[in-house]
Amino acid sequence: EDLSSMKTWSTKMVRLWRAKKKGGQPMYLRRSRLCAREFRWLDASKEGLFSPATSSDIVRLTPALFLSWKQTRPDIEYAIVSLDIKDAYLEVDQPEPVVSTIEVHPGVHMKFVFQKMVPGQREVSSRWFQDFVTFLSEHFAVSQCPECPAIIKLPEGPGMIHVDDSILLLPLQWALNVFLPVVKSRFQVTVEMAWKCGDEFSFLKRKHTILDDRIVIQQPPQYIEHMAAVLGVKPNNRQRDTSELLSPSEASKFRAAVGTGLYISADRPDIGYTIRLLASSVASPTKQALRGLVKLVQYLLNTCNYATAICIGPPGSSKLLSSMDVDCSNNGICHRLECYSDADWAGSRKDRKSYGGASYCLDGCYLHYVCRAQRCISLSSMESEFYAAVSAACQGLFMKATITFMTGEPCQLVVLLDNASARQFALRQGVSKAAKHIEGRFLWLQDAVRQGRLQVKAVSTHYNLGDLFTKPFSPARLLALCYLHGLVNEHHDAVGEKEWEDVQLKHEFKQQVNRVKHQFVGSHVATGWIKKVALLTLLMPNAAEACRGASCSDAMSVAVLPVPRHMACCSLGVIMFPWFQLKSLRSKLAVAQREHVTKGGRVNEGSSSSSCAASSVARHQKGDAVIVIPDGGEAYHRYECQYVRKSSKPRKVYFACTQ
Repeated sequence: EDLSSMKTWSTKMVRLWRAKKKGGQPMYLRRSRLCAREFRWLDASKEGLFSPATSSDIVRLTPALFLSWKQTRPDIEYAIVSLDIKDAYLEVDQPEPVVSTIEVHPGVHMKFVFQKMVPGQREVSSRWFQDFVTFLSEHFAVSQCPECPAIIKLPEGPGMIHVDDSILLLPLQWALNVFLPVVKSRFQVTVEMAWKCGDEFSFLKRKHTILDDRIVIQQPPQYIEHMAAVLGVKPNNRQRDTSELLSPSEASKFRAAVGTGLYISADRPDIGYTIRLLASSVASPTKQALRGLVKLVQYLLNTCNYATAICIGPPGSSKLLSSMDVDCSNNGICHRLECYSDADWAGSRKDRKSYGGASYCLDGCYLHYVCRAQRCISLSSMESEFYAAVSAACQGLFMKATITFMTGEPCQLVVLLDNASARQFALRQGVSKAAKHIEGRFLWLQDAVRQGRLQVKAVSTHYNLGDLFTKPFSPARLLALCYLHGLVNEHHDAVGEKEWEDVQLKHEFKQQVNRVKHQFVGSHVATGWIKKVALLTLLMPNAAEACRGASCSDAMSVAVLPVPRHMACCSLGVIMFPWFQLKSLRSKLAVAQREHVTKGGRVNEGSSSSSCAASSVARHQKGDAVIVIPDGGEAYHRYECQYVRKSSKPRKVYFACTQ
């Protein structure tokens, strides 16, 4: 055979340790493979070398759909099938013969002709993808997503192809009896199947564990250990302050560790903001940046067991449905993709550019986040938030298209903003007086909203998941946001659940203060009293609590407060209200409480000064009141009171009450 006309290149043996399973047991195996050294300068005319592949924004869709279909399609038992094709590139025919000289023994070289493609060739990944999809199309009806060709769909279910790794969602029996035998007829395949609680599978080096109502995704800890080994970091919470430039050797370590951190951050939204700031310093890292990186590695060492739990709700559900008023009703099956967008304003001290981020949730299940710097300088916080919303909506439309393709069901995209001005600007047409400088290319979001391709709605800053990527937080706030992003510890317990409950309680109290303040407009009531009234109304039972068990009076439909709440009401000083405050309280407190169950007041027999805490004021009609007071047991006393008079000094109201 004439070798002179064949293309030549050099080769190299690459040896490394790989985590594999042998006999069902995980272990590390030594792997040695021959790789080509094909450089671009050898043939600069080649184009179209990139293979379709998955990305971090869609890799969690298959586990999420598995949980969703368990609820919506209970008659079919689905399984997640993870495939790893052994020596995938060696299955692809060489487009043209290639010859290489290889050292077979020390000092002995021989020429070999490559008839199959090997790793290191520039076009091997794209040709492998085409070859594998062609093989599947010969045996099954395979369709590809136009927006992301790496997503394929069979009549039985969707799947993804990432080089030689694949993940599919298929009916269990069909996968065992039909799909896998066809694939194994040509390729050597390592298969992992999971469909019941406790099953585990791996995809893209991440371990997935199926629990009762969720799937926990765990990233291997060796990447964090590698970052610590590169920098020589040990767990420590101390922080130092300096800003000197790093030496070339230290700068090299800094860049290597930041690169590993960027890979880790795809599964750790809690470090997205920090790693973004550190990545902006790779060109000229400083001592201060290095200490920030050390701090990050120490945090990762302390939280290396964190994982992501995927827990999805019914189609159309919201991430914060229980915390905010969101209309997510749908006719039939319609998925809801929520995009929580947020941005700071001129957060970069170097160039005063802003940074934005967004979190994406499908049917209440967190899937992906983005955290990036804006390319232009914003003149206002509204402009910064709007630019972030435009970027988040672009990503959201792509994810919406992939979800619709994989499920065959409609998907609604909702972009949630906590900036009212940016939200109103997105809902209008054209620029405003203060935003005439915004380029027209950013205004497509207004057209998308008008066309119904997406919706723009409001969300409180306390509940905005995108707030995690805009600034540093206190430990409590950081843990609360980790809870919203589904992080769990090594025991699969939610991270930051208590902190999230505290955030909800504080926000609820703030809203209650605003409601009560609105009812006392013009009455010159002190802010301290308003807060006490708000706290009192929060202590009251709602409609469900009021009528739980035997604690509800059918005759008057009034809740009976327990003794501890009587003591709490008295300790708040509600019974010492002056006249004008009590008058406003009597007439307006019912409006402040959503369930219209009102309590509070002062009761006097005639003109005496004896008083008691009014546990339940059922109605207020022309100064009258009905008061219910427990006697310490299950019984209670009912008083019907009529307004008698008021005094100016001191300001008090007097009732004549009969039991």
